[in-house]
Amino acid sequence: MSNDLVKRWDEYVESMGSVMGEVEHMAQQAIDQMKAAEAKLAKAVEALGRIADDCEADYPPSHGAIKHDASTTLAEIKGSNT
Repeated sequence: MSNDLVKRWDEYVESMGSVMGEVEHMAQQAIDQMKAAEAKLAKAVEALGRIADDCEADYPPSHGAIKHDASTTLAEIKGSNT
């Protein structure tokens, strides 16, 4: 009887190791995806910053709107209230 329990325990432990391996793999994939998203967001923030800095509010008239949109979006991303 005890040999059967030991065998069942060993099978359980082995199956849990497999599950943990899968969980670790999925966690690493999520980390990789978050790093890629952070890199893309950093590029977008940089581009918006350049747009906000480069657009003149005077001429042409659409530049004022572009500057406002870029500045507002940057503020939202950074979490400031402007």
